[in-house]
Amino acid sequence: MNVNGLSVMFGNIAAPIFASAAKEGQINVLVPSELGTSGSVNLIVQNATGTSVPFPLNLVPAAPAAFYYGDPYVTTRRNAVAVVANATWIAMPVSLAASFGLPSNCTSLPKATLCGEPAHAGDYLQIYATGLGKATPDGDRPAQCFRPDKSRRRAAARCTKQCRRQP
Repeated sequence: MNVNGLSVMFGNIAAPIFASAAKEGQINVLVPSELGTSGSVNLIVQNATGTSVPFPLNLVPAAPAAFYYGDPYVTTRRNAVAVVANATWIAMPVSLAASFGLPSNCTSLPKATLCGEPAHAGDYLQIYATGLGKATPDGDRPAQCFRPDKSRRRAAARCTKQCRRQP
């Protein structure tokens, strides 16, 4: 996959690129589900100026972690990135909201207003995490289960039993 001359390769498999921030030097990609869950693979980034040196990565079934905000004033304090569902309200201590200059009276503001306050009992939260394992429905399934051609219905009928038998 190539986005404006930028590509990220895991070995010889291109990774889907979700976002890139050239100023920050950050690229958000999805690790291809075709990769195994053990061994290693070289990560290579290519852009208009050239190709990176291969960076070896160890493959594991999962390595869960939560994204977090770091307090700009208390470097040892971290808060999980979590928002109140259906709003842009960030669930965080009032002191951290103050560190970021955010209002902390979310319930009195429109849901589209960026603010930060502690979660309340009964709130539904969206918690941002990574490394939860392969992101395919029902885990790995045989390739014929994903046929995009017009014989898709016949292929789906043929592979339904096979797909369900997969561990």
